[in-house]
Amino acid sequence: MDSSMLSFCSLCYGIFLDSYLSGITSRLANVPHPNQGDEESGLRMDQPGIEDIINTVIINVGGVSHEVMARTLKRIPNTRLAQLHESDIHFRSEKGEYYFDRHPGIFSAILNYYRTGELHMPHDICGSAFKMELEFWQVNESDIQECCWIRYNVDKDTKRMLEFLSLKEQKDNELPKGTTRSSWQRTRDKAWRFLEYPLSSRVAKVYASTSFIMVLLSIFVFCAETHPAFKIDMTDKDYAYYYGISLSELYLDWYGTNQTDIEKIDFMEHPRRSDNDTEFTEDDELMVPHPVLTTIDRVLVIFFTLDLIMRFVFCPRKRRFFTNGLNISDLLSVLPFYIERIVEVIYIQEKYSRTVVDALFVLKILRIFRMMRLLRHYKGLQVLVLTLTHSWKEIILLTVFLFVSIVIFSSLIYFANKDANFSSIPKCFWWAVVTMTTVGYGDVYPTTNLGYLVGSFCTMTGVLVIGFTVPTLVNNFLLFYNHVEYRKEFVRHAEYRKEFEKRDRKPLRVPGIQVRTHRR
Repeated sequence: MDSSMLSFCSLCYGIFLDSYLSGITSRLANVPHPNQGDEESGLRMDQPGIEDIINTVIINVGGVSHEVMARTLKRIPNTRLAQLHESDIHFRSEKGEYYFDRHPGIFSAILNYYRTGELHMPHDICGSAFKMELEFWQVNESDIQECCWIRYNVDKDTKRMLEFLSLKEQKDNELPKGTTRSSWQRTRDKAWRFLEYPLSSRVAKVYASTSFIMVLLSIFVFCAETHPAFKIDMTDKDYAYYYGISLSELYLDWYGTNQTDIEKIDFMEHPRRSDNDTEFTEDDELMVPHPVLTTIDRVLVIFFTLDLIMRFVFCPRKRRFFTNGLNISDLLSVLPFYIERIVEVIYIQEKYSRTVVDALFVLKILRIFRMMRLLRHYKGLQVLVLTLTHSWKEIILLTVFLFVSIVIFSSLIYFANKDANFSSIPKCFWWAVVTMTTVGYGDVYPTTNLGYLVGSFCTMTGVLVIGFTVPTLVNNFLLFYNHVEYRKEFVRHAEYRKEFEKRDRKPLRVPGIQVRTHRR
């Protein structure tokens, strides 16, 4: 029984093994030769590029290996990866891989672009670094998807603006170079650094602080001259000049004598006549600044003039001196003083005439340019001017939005609230400007229900328009200001490091060891 069962099992196993081996043999017979190809698929292994379908490439970027199919790399032609097989510069035969010493994180995003056809910038990558990698891998930056395009451009614009600021500072601090420099050129460079760069020495800091105080004092004098508390009545000679008569004619009208010296007039015999009985009356509005303010202003003008002359004499580049806006403003700020002195000497009898007074009044307005000297001493104002210069697109956008809104709401309020305050559309412009900027002087306001509705929409529109554009200006200002502050800290640390190196000149002496120090 046992032997018959064992023979039956052996027979079944032999039949199964024979059928299995015959099946394998038939399958192997149907496999084409490597150079013969497959009739159904039409593929031949000796066809050009057929190895890309089944072969993979190992690319090591910054220590991170990536295995990718060869046909994937050819999806984007005219790139470094698509032309990888044309050069063996980066191929390491001992490891069978291509090696690139580049950023591995960015390469993962670029390789994913070959696989999916969409180029995305990682959130933890700077746009400038991403741009450098794109240039290396020869990928066009216009292929970046729209969802990442904003972050990429913001980072790129930020770098461009900071490079411009750094280049501007470097260009301003740059001195002309020459093979041989005379003693005058060395003295000129030292004097120029003393005048232009307060951080160059302690004496330069003191001079810059003094100049800053002078500017503040000049602003005070400029404002105080217009206040009645700092004015006095004109002298008799000034009154004679004002009326265009001689001093004897003035005294003849006031005291009944043609005496030219007031100290020789007998006031008991010739009392002062009342203003009703005289032709040339004293006007309370005809007052002149206090002599102390005049003296201070003259001292300030002399200081500013000497400073301007020294800057011109010691300026390494004279052409750049005349094209600098600050130098031009300094010249305009001192010109009114000298022109007024010339007028007093040449046209002494006509200095209070209407023509001369109006001309001098216009010239005195130029004194406001003295405030521009604050730009030399306060970096915050320089950053503000630079922000406005680089934000001209946003400023134009804000101006266009406000102009269109002002015209629309001025037209609406004119038809919604017709009265004396809104008699014409151009007159309504003032109300629209004050309302949209949320100033609200209250001198002009609507009085009808429809006018209230128009005013409400005007206020909300102004808040939205300003809120959309102003944050961009604020961001640019903070960007420039932080950059300037960081550079200031960097310069300060560099100065401390130099002072430390100068003080630490003595070598450290250790028993049995000789230490040498190399001085630069």
